[in-house]
Parts: sequence; C-alpha cells; structure tokens
Amino acid sequence: MFTRPAVFLVLACSLAARAADFPLEALRLSGTTMRAETVLALAGLSIGVPVNKAALDAACEKLQQTGLFATVDYRYAPGPNKGYVLTLSLADQPKLLPAVIDVEAEAAEQTWRWLMASYPRLDHRVPDNDPAQRFIAAEMERHLGPVLEGQHLVASLESDFQSGRSIIAFQPEHLPAIRTVTFNGLQTVGQPELLAVLTKALGSDGYTARNFRFCLETSLRPVFEHHGLYKTRLGEVRVQKTAPLEVDLAAAVEEGPAYTLGAVRLLGENLPVEAMLKAAAFKPGQLADWTQIQLGIYQSESPLKRTGYLSARSSFQRTLHDDSHVLDVDVSYSRGPLFHFGNVTFTGLSPELQTRARQMWKPATGAPYDYAYPSDFLREFAPNLDARVYKSYTQKAKPGAGDHVMDVELIFIHR
Repeated sequence: MFTRPAVFLVLACSLAARAADFPLEALRLSGTTMRAETVLALAGLSIGVPVNKAALDAACEKLQQTGLFATVDYRYAPGPNKGYVLTLSLADQPKLLPAVIDVEAEAAEQTWRWLMASYPRLDHRVPDNDPAQRFIAAEMERHLGPVLEGQHLVASLESDFQSGRSIIAFQPEHLPAIRTVTFNGLQTVGQPELLAVLTKALGSDGYTARNFRFCLETSLRPVFEHHGLYKTRLGEVRVQKTAPLEVDLAAAVEEGPAYTLGAVRLLGENLPVEAMLKAAAFKPGQLADWTQIQLGIYQSESPLKRTGYLSARSSFQRTLHDDSHVLDVDVSYSRGPLFHFGNVTFTGLSPELQTRARQMWKPATGAPYDYAYPSDFLREFAPNLDARVYKSYTQKAKPGAGDHVMDVELIFIHR
C-alpha cells in the first residue's frame, strides 16, 4: 500500500478543502531505476496538467497496481510557479525471476530490448509476483502486436531442467499442436525409433521452439548414443504452419561417425576388479552402445557392494578419440563406509531345521556385509524344506546395533 505521510499537512488539508487543481510542475524520484517519464506514464500524470490530492492518490494507486514496486510513498509541496512538485519514494521489487518469451526468437529479443528501454531491470527477468507479471505480459502484447495473431500472453511458472531454477514463461494462451515431425539426414537411426521417444517426451504440450529443442537434446541424444553416434548434430528446425493452431516440423540431423568401445578403466581403492569387469560384461572393440555401457557400469557396482561397501557409488568420464572413433571410459568408485553383519534370525523353522540353518549359514557376526548372501543362502537351503509344510520364504534386512551394522531375518512361511 502506498502511504500518505503528514508532510505539508496544512497544504494538503487546504487542497482537499478547496478541491483546488494546480499544475504539476515537476516530479522527483528516489529508489527506482526507472526514468521520470516512465513513472509519469504509469501513474497517468503529465507535467503541466492540473492535479489535486485525489488525483495524486489515484496516480500512486496505479503505480502500486503494476506490481513493479514493493512500496510507493509520496509527498507534494508548492512549486516556484504556483503549481506542485511531487516527490515519489519508490522501492523496486527486490526479487526477480529469469523469464523467457515463447515467440519467434528475433521477435522475443526485440521485445526484451524494447521493454528494457523503459524498465532497465527487466533484462530477461521479471518480478516474482502475479500483478507485475500480468502488467508485463500486457506490455509485451502491446509491442508484439500482429505476432500474437490476436492472442493474449499468459505468464506461467516453470522449472528449468538444465539449471534447476524457476523461470517465468510468457506464452500465447493457445499453443499450436504438433501435427508431424520429420528428421532429415538420418542414415543409421530410423524415423520410427526417434518419433516414439520424442512423442513420449513432448506429451500433449503445444509447440514452443524452446521446449521442442530441449526435448530434442535431452530425449533423442541418448537414442543416437545407443547406436554409438556421439557426435550427432541436431540442427535447424523448420516450422510450417498448416492451420492457425497446427504446425509441421522438420529437424535437420547430422549423425556423424559411429564409435567403438576402447579401454574401460575401473579406478578406486582395493577394488575386486576381476569380478567387477565380469559383472559389467563390457565389450571393447564393439559398437560403443552407451545404453549397454551404462548398464555395465551399474552392474559393476554389485561385486564391490558384496564386499561390504553397501553405499558404493560410481561416476564416469568419457573420452572420445575423434581420429580413431574410439570411446574410452574411466569409471571411478567411491566405496563409502564398510558394513558388517549383525544378528541373523530364522523365523518359522522347526528347532531341527533351525539348527541345520545355523550350521549352513557362513558369515560370522562382524563379517563384511554381503547384501546378496541371504538370497544365495535361501536358494541353497530350500531343498531342506518340505513343500507340504512350507509354501514360501523371504528375507528382511535392517540396521542393527552399532554403526553400519545390518541385521538379517530369514522368514519361512507355512502353508
């Protein structure tokens, strides 16, 4: 809310009592980056035009309603030419969010430049409040004119997946539907394979160049890398309007050469490298299918976790040799803390079977915790169970007493 401080109270009361109109001689500003002429236009005031207290109240209310200012304070005093000097103390909104305009790129950039001429802080950013965003959308509409084809701009809050930040997207209220997508330049990858992935990624959202480009890069690049095509270039997208709210799209593609898998190095302290490589089943010398390589990296963690490092995690670094079209991969492992076996209990077994189970159970309390051993044990112990008595078995693992200790319960279920 704007305030009406008791400055020049006598003058204000006199002005209100007589409802007198006197020219606005000058405007003095503080606390804003906007120019005086911009503020005057927003307030609906003009130098030389008569004003009274009611007009000044209404002008400040207009400024507040734009949402551009956190606070609006004013005072007025007699000027040297028998008019009034208005002093506005404004505070620009402190929080600004990144913003985009989802129209043709050149028109969007022209709109930002036009907007910044009057509102210098709005450099691809807008205040974090609905009134300001509605006001700015109306300003953008005024500038874009025919580009919007009669539509209004609406502002919506989105999450930018690349940066993780919130952004404000200004879009026409009705986005065109994508009728067809064609990929030009394909040699190895087929159109149906790409379209199946892209259609799922796009969902029912209408077309914007920004969202379509994001889907191309994030959804389709893994498809090309599945075929060993790590240097694929996704080029220009041509847009053809087939109806007022319908478009056909043609995307240029340069697949580049196919890469084969070279060396895969497992990096870390005291790794069971032989078992990890066996689990990963990497295929050096063959097509560098990144989908399978990622699966191999994930599978390589299992033997390390079975040595007690239950929280072990991997990361990778890819090196592309463009001269030989070979991909080398370095996989680094963080082992984390060493876990140990705690108590093991057998639920549902007869005393005789329980004795036999404890004899067969190998790890001692305090041994490195092998998360997969209980499953191995159950398969080994199963022949001792009478199928007429037991219908199934399962297991539970939970933290035990002490740091990084896991208790195991093996449960045998009766019919």
